[in-house]
Amino acid sequence: MLKTCKALGIFLRYPDTDWAEHAIDLCDLIEAEGRIKPAQLRGLKHLAQTVTTDLFDAQETYVATFDRVRSLSLHLFEHVHGESRDRGQAMIDLIELYEAKGLMPPTNELPDYLPMFLEYLSHTQEGEAHESLKDIAHILEAISRRLKDRQSPYGAVFDALLTLAGQRAVAGNHTLIGGKPEEASSKEMDADFTDIDSLWEDPMVDFLGAKAPQSGAACG
Repeated sequence: MLKTCKALGIFLRYPDTDWAEHAIDLCDLIEAEGRIKPAQLRGLKHLAQTVTTDLFDAQETYVATFDRVRSLSLHLFEHVHGESRDRGQAMIDLIELYEAKGLMPPTNELPDYLPMFLEYLSHTQEGEAHESLKDIAHILEAISRRLKDRQSPYGAVFDALLTLAGQRAVAGNHTLIGGKPEEASSKEMDADFTDIDSLWEDPMVDFLGAKAPQSGAACG
């Protein structure tokens, strides 16, 4: 589960050349750990194939999806605090928690960025990671539903996260409009973090310990 958390976090990063080069390896790592459903793995492979086929188009799609649509934001506090003053204090509290663990957030991203949270989970105990994902399951479900409405292949990532949280995935499909899911070639690989650590340019951080998102707080 922990390796899958880390890999799914990378899937949610802005797709650059390194992302594209390692996307299939990430799918293989997730498959080796065996913690998500076959249909979700197929969706991840389709997403990986989409990115590797046309990286420029994938980058435009990513920006249009996660950076320009507020209700799809990958910043968790956006769905809890919005623009309220509470969000600023939550950020400060979160950074202090990172520093207490000897971890520093990257300077080019806010500390409540979902991939950072998933990186943190990969360094916890499995039970703790499971409970942490349950804490934000309502946010994951809301984003997943909106992605399905847009027929976005990124819905597969959120379905996989919901499965790790012990929640039911949102009904729908992961196929892009006009596209067909494609299975990328699979190979056996050693499920070790060493192969994917190089994809992170900055040290990742501890997310948990900030004010926990409250049920029903995700924006519609």
